[in-house]
Amino acid sequence: MSADAPNERRLRLRAVLNAQSTAILVVCLLLVAVGAGLAYTTHVDPGTETESRTVSSLTVESEYRHSATVTEPNAV
Repeated sequence: MSADAPNERRLRLRAVLNAQSTAILVVCLLLVAVGAGLAYTTHVDPGTETESRTVSSLTVESEYRHSATVTEPNAV
């Protein structure tokens, strides 16, 4: 390869970029618009996050008591 090869590559790259500058600009603007839309959407409606944790647990300890007063003698 000669010493002119890197310069030729640069010239070809510059020529391609110059020829496609409008398309490159449109793609960049579309990417910026999509990024701005995503950032705006997450800023306006960040979503909700539901967390639940048990503060205390309910324990029930009960017993049924039944009693009666005997008023008359019983043979049982």
